[in-house]
Amino acid sequence: MIDVEDGLLLILDFEGILHDMNLLQIFNLPQDQEKREAQKKLRILVAEDSAVARKIIRDILESAGREVIITESGKQAWERLNQIFQESSSYGKNIRDYIDLVLTDIEMPEMDGLTLTKLIKETPGFFNIPVVINTTLSDETNQQKAKTVGGG
Repeated sequence: MIDVEDGLLLILDFEGILHDMNLLQIFNLPQDQEKREAQKKLRILVAEDSAVARKIIRDILESAGREVIITESGKQAWERLNQIFQESSSYGKNIRDYIDLVLTDIEMPEMDGLTLTKLIKETPGFFNIPVVINTTLSDETNQQKAKTVGGG
């Protein structure tokens, strides 16, 4: 848990919780097609090095009608964000027209999720992108690091 201005923020081990509770089938229920089409298609960039976690996260988000862009490291996510930024800028649009949320793991090869979050929060044009940090590391040190870089 992390203290933020508006209260507490919980960083969850999403993969572990779903696995332990055997709840993955819940997310495979068919959704009303009209509701699904009426919802804004949220675009979520996921940075996760675990193939199992990537599959679980993709399946859940896509079954909820979200568009998912998968990367395997913070570095890949950062490169993809920059590509999207260039594309959006060339059309005179804001990156938020293309990415609604970044969901990142903390520990990854090439660039960890904390570094990715810090880059996003310190880069003009990117800092308004919400970032959710997903991790199995819930100790006080990692909570403080997530808070320090602006992750939620």
